[in-house]
Amino acid sequence: GVFALLDHSYSLGVQAVVSGESKGKDDLAGTRQNDTALTALFVGPSVLFTWGMTAGAELAVDVPFEQNNSALQLVRDYRLRGGFTWRF
Repeated sequence: GVFALLDHSYSLGVQAVVSGESKGKDDLAGTRQNDTALTALFVGPSVLFTWGMTAGAELAVDVPFEQNNSALQLVRDYRLRGGFTWRF
């Protein structure tokens, strides 16, 4: 990532993010389910902004680069992540 804007009172950062998740098969009432496993790799941009020393915000979009699932199941088209931080 890089700081696109950097000042004493604020900053703006832009990142390329790679994230992933892996989940095995579930058990339901002692029986292994064959259609619940998933491994996914996501890529996308993230933007971070800070105000002074007390506030910050982040917004990220994750687009699936690779998704492998164990059977027929719904998978994500994309993920939106965001957060806000206030220090006092």
